[in-house]
Amino acid sequence: MGCCGSKADTTVQLTSVVDGNKENLITVGGGAAIGAVVAGPVGAAIGAAIGLAVAGGVGKVVKARPDLLKDLWRGLVIREELIHKLPKVGLLRLDRKGKPQPPAVTDALMAKDVNSTLFTVVSRTVKGLDVETVHAGKPLSAQQQSALADSIAELEKAGAVAITTDSGLFVHYQKATTGLTTLPVLLSPLLQAPLLMSVLSPHEVILTITSDAAAFGQADLEAALIKSGLAHSATAAKRFVLRGCQQIPGFTGDGPIDLIACERGLIDLVMAARVELEKAGRPLGAVLLESAMLPAFSDVLRAAFPLPIFDNFTLSDFAFKATSDNPRFGVEFGSGGNKSAPALDKAKMPAIGIMRIDYTYPPALGDAAHPNSYYYRTPHATVKGLTFESAQKGRPLTAAQRDAMAAAVAKLEAEQGVMGIAGDCGFMMHYQKDARALCKVPCFISSLLQASMLVSLFDDDEQILVLTANGPALVPHMPALLVECGVTKPEQQRRFHVAGCEDLPGFEAVALGQKVDVDKVQPHVVRLVQAKRAELPKLRAVLLECTELPPYADAIRKETRLPVLDAITLVDFFHGAISENPYFGIDWQRLANTPAFA
Repeated sequence: MGCCGSKADTTVQLTSVVDGNKENLITVGGGAAIGAVVAGPVGAAIGAAIGLAVAGGVGKVVKARPDLLKDLWRGLVIREELIHKLPKVGLLRLDRKGKPQPPAVTDALMAKDVNSTLFTVVSRTVKGLDVETVHAGKPLSAQQQSALADSIAELEKAGAVAITTDSGLFVHYQKATTGLTTLPVLLSPLLQAPLLMSVLSPHEVILTITSDAAAFGQADLEAALIKSGLAHSATAAKRFVLRGCQQIPGFTGDGPIDLIACERGLIDLVMAARVELEKAGRPLGAVLLESAMLPAFSDVLRAAFPLPIFDNFTLSDFAFKATSDNPRFGVEFGSGGNKSAPALDKAKMPAIGIMRIDYTYPPALGDAAHPNSYYYRTPHATVKGLTFESAQKGRPLTAAQRDAMAAAVAKLEAEQGVMGIAGDCGFMMHYQKDARALCKVPCFISSLLQASMLVSLFDDDEQILVLTANGPALVPHMPALLVECGVTKPEQQRRFHVAGCEDLPGFEAVALGQKVDVDKVQPHVVRLVQAKRAELPKLRAVLLECTELPPYADAIRKETRLPVLDAITLVDFFHGAISENPYFGIDWQRLANTPAFA
């Protein structure tokens, strides 16, 4: 495939079915990131494509700069057989009372020689649910609730694999929507808020950028976060500081958005906000792009600031990687031996430091401590004296252990390019608060931190299985650990069910610090999950707490079709927020010339 970014103003043509009739798809909302939950390479393409579209706020056409966008599908839809297996994505449209739909980004992503119809979108209009209602977050009337249910039922009947909308502000109705379907629902980049609060220092704020702060202001943002259960208190909601793009030259007006003109305006906006916040004693920890119009600028901001930038794509990657085979060690990609992750230069990429407990064992490929489990650098540093037994029991750090943790953090932060710190043991969640206080970069040392996002993605009575190396050791601590993750309500905590692997044949090697025979253990892990799924008919996802369990994640995905989150998906999520997007980043030419598979 050639690069698709050769023309600056070519209109995307996506085939869509609207209420039974074909049309050119001109908008997909902020929540359209959900397309990425489809498993496999097709899912990756869908997630990336849908996240580019525009909805909510200021509907604008975007004139793409030729060096910004590249061949979106390189390495994804490369096999002929995949083209015939394109899934359907369900799109809920607002009732715009006959007004035209907001236009999407215009670019050259889908040249006909690549495959101009990579997926089918089936959309339904929610009759009576107007823009004003959604922007204000008004309660749904009985008629609107019924119309929403009918639209979702029609999308499910049409074979949709995921639900999204044409407005990111549909986040007001995230719970209402999850209660009407068993399909994954991601309606706004704001769903990342709980996880960001857990990994950043409490005094750090998250700059939230929207398209028009006059239409959706600070008070609206805080109310939306609290109402949606994404912030547990008014104090937590105030950590999100809103700025709008309505005053940026080239962003507003009747003409198309000029990306080149807007880049400097966005950089100036973030710089001014950063200076203002730091003067007020509120350092900036991350940037969250609320509007679906803004991900095209994410890499520009990453290049300008040493900050993680979160948007539709980081959200879609979170969902996609939970449901797809890992290309580095998965059961489909990894076992073949003839494919690998793109051959990018690790030395030039941001790195993630791995904080290790004082415990030596031979990690398997896929283990959080194995360097080849990632496609980027992961330098290690050990917290001397913090043993596996201490971490498992959650004992408070001694003075010596705290000093050792500070030394480990300092060593990792001194490594070139380190932009975040992860851990090599799920029980390190006991020390998330300690580590976070010592870190200058985001700290996410346990896969359990993903619990806060899982709570939002599914309905209130749907359940999550937490797989651990030792069930009896984890169960007593789960309520306190979930609180640290931002899951504070007892009714939310009861949705998490723990299952231990301690009695599985071959898994005793973990407790003994010996090399685990992955092939021997794998079928037993899968059967354990299948048994728990039979016990829990509303089980919707699996969270692997132990960092020695990711080697089995792809087998669980393949056999159960459930999303599986683990230490690898967590680290990849944050690495995606600090590194260039490989599908349309600012350094697209280098990536376009990188072979999809070595």
